[in-house]
Amino acid sequence: MRKFNVVVALFTALVLVFGFASCKKDVEEKPVNYSVTKIDGEKSNPDSFLTISLTEYKGKKISVAFTTKMLVINKSETDANLMWQINAGNSNYPVIASKIFEPGVSKWVTVSGTKTGDDAIELGSGAYFYLSTNQITPADFIIFLKDFSLIITHENEDAVSYSISDISAKEESITKLSDSDAEAEAAEAVSKKWLSDSVPSIYETYKDQFDYIGIAAEYGNFGLKQTGSNKYTATYTWDGSNWSKPTELYYEEIQNGIAKHANSITLGNELKPQFVLGWWNNGDGAKQTMVDFTGSNGKTIKVPNKLGNENLIYATLSVCKKMRVQMRGHVLTWHSQTPDDFFAEGYNASVGDDGLLTNPVDKETMTARHEWYIKSVLECVANWESANGYGTGNHIIWAWDVVNEATADDAGQTYTGDGQNWLRGSTDGTKDKSPANSGSRWFQIYGDEEFIVNAFRFANAYAPSDVKLCYNDYNEYMEYGGGYKTSAICKLLTSVKEGEAQTINGNSVAPRIDVMAMQSHVGVSWPGVDGYETALKRYLALGLDVHVSELDFSAETQEAANQAYAQYFTMLQKYGKKYSGTNKVTCITIWGINNESSWINPASSGGKKTYPLLFNLVDNVTTTTKTVIYDTGKENLPQYDIGDTYEANAAFYTVIDAHN
Repeated sequence: MRKFNVVVALFTALVLVFGFASCKKDVEEKPVNYSVTKIDGEKSNPDSFLTISLTEYKGKKISVAFTTKMLVINKSETDANLMWQINAGNSNYPVIASKIFEPGVSKWVTVSGTKTGDDAIELGSGAYFYLSTNQITPADFIIFLKDFSLIITHENEDAVSYSISDISAKEESITKLSDSDAEAEAAEAVSKKWLSDSVPSIYETYKDQFDYIGIAAEYGNFGLKQTGSNKYTATYTWDGSNWSKPTELYYEEIQNGIAKHANSITLGNELKPQFVLGWWNNGDGAKQTMVDFTGSNGKTIKVPNKLGNENLIYATLSVCKKMRVQMRGHVLTWHSQTPDDFFAEGYNASVGDDGLLTNPVDKETMTARHEWYIKSVLECVANWESANGYGTGNHIIWAWDVVNEATADDAGQTYTGDGQNWLRGSTDGTKDKSPANSGSRWFQIYGDEEFIVNAFRFANAYAPSDVKLCYNDYNEYMEYGGGYKTSAICKLLTSVKEGEAQTINGNSVAPRIDVMAMQSHVGVSWPGVDGYETALKRYLALGLDVHVSELDFSAETQEAANQAYAQYFTMLQKYGKKYSGTNKVTCITIWGINNESSWINPASSGGKKTYPLLFNLVDNVTTTTKTVIYDTGKENLPQYDIGDTYEANAAFYTVIDAHN
């Protein structure tokens, strides 16, 4: 049965004192507008919601007339028959009135019934009126009552009228409300909107298991207006130009939602070299103003006098500061989304018909460029941190994906000879190919893993020592005849850990790697939890922590997504904070906010609707979940607009329920 985190604010205004004595004598009358009584089943007696004593009628035959209006929140997953009954003793429990309530929140309905004449009830040893808990769990219900009337008549005696104030119930289960407040609370109690108090925080739920819960989001690459002369502390806003527009993270709704559910974000694109350098294309690199830079290898080269899109870095860091969350930096070194000009002589790439560069720089020049780039990005962040009150033990970017996706999907099991046969660019599926076709400019220049070891050495030299340095890859659990990628990744990690120290800025600096980041773009049936766990344990055994850095599921039904999320979150907790091993799973990042705009979307999955994530986008006009035409996969995906929101879907609640 689904767990619900009932809103704390719903139940703190307890205004009646009940106990199990008659409340008529003990409770001060409320103003007349407090016409609704709320019974919180989670706080009620587990054997009954409420009772009215009829002991004065023991041994007598009574007629009963009952009516009330009910608004019911049914938090279970099945229909529930709520019955108003009399315990007449001698195993006699006549039902006076009943109503079936479906899961969810009902409207106000009138429930009434009578027992008169031949149906009059003779009371024995029991003698009380009650709302039955038979075949239901009280904790699954919140019940609102108004216009309550119970009239008891015995023979020629005057009729006695009982009201809601005659009820005996557990003190903390009862609250008095106005009509409007009752309806508002009922709606809020079952709201699935991600900012609703009735929707639990993923981070708060799992903070006892993992240091970080993250959500990936886009900010956008658009014209920025700087307000304030200090670029590190300035405010950045959209300048209104239409060449591109802000996306998710620019807007307050998304900022508030992520801040509630996560303590870390990952930018989908904005810290990739293509964005940071300012979208060089077709020789744009050669148009930059150049200055000299001497690398730690002694090579003096020309480099741009600044990163082309620094303001985008500062804008996104400022959003994190506003949200009071940290960021996983993604990514410093990648074969993809890095301008060809960056690898070319004179920063002006020439590409042959085979997709390879015809004018790549030599290794020494590339190593110096690589050092300049990593140094420049990390110094941008360090300068921003210094100006904004961050520093040791409190970094805005707490981890970096230093290298991304450098191994080949079709990696072999042996790694000898010039062919390598494990790195991207060395295997049959990646050799002599462009980055767009699975190749690597890095491998074209180096021919081995030297650039990877360099990257972790440079990151160690220029990043704070308490910022985690990570290797990030996908299909990281693949280990079979088609590709031994787990083994290839283990070779890469070992190469970095065993890399030699070199002198940088007068200091001996070795490569440092702290984390294997498992992207975890997982199928619902492959690799399976066992296959994934086998790979995870291999990485932990290398003395590295593990981040689940880009989690989503290729699920074609909501039920399949629910099951997958439950299985994986259950398994991952085994290696969280409570794990006895030295190294642990310390971070889980969900790769996106909502199903509709996930990269696993209809356009990229053969036109089939998919359920990869934990929230759905809710349109601000129709207030219904936005949809896409899934049969073609060619429609524009729905995007967040001001006024939209997100609602938790069934997979979200599965994740919450999986916590142990």
